Amino acid sequence: MKLFRIIHKVIKPGGKGYISVKKGEGEGVVEEEAERFGKGFKRFFAYYSQDEFAKVLKRNKFEILEMMSRQGTNVTWLVYFVKK
Repeated sequence: MKLFRIIHKVIKPGGKGYISVKKGEGEGVVEEEAERFGKGFKRFFAYYSQDEFAKVLKRNKFEILEMMSRQGTNVTWLVYFVKK
């Protein structure tokens, strides 16, 4: 993924980061209400399994320090703490 190559390039060696993605399958645009933007706010999401996204991170040269899931309202977030 081009985005991860760019992120990896700008992070200092040993730099740490936090990444979270929605758990699930596929991708799509979700219409929701956001406090800052009001009703009808649309965002694109790509959904992953925990192992699938861990492979994406490793393939893009990130070391996973910790991974967990966090239950939100109607969604499970996959959370990764990573190091370059």
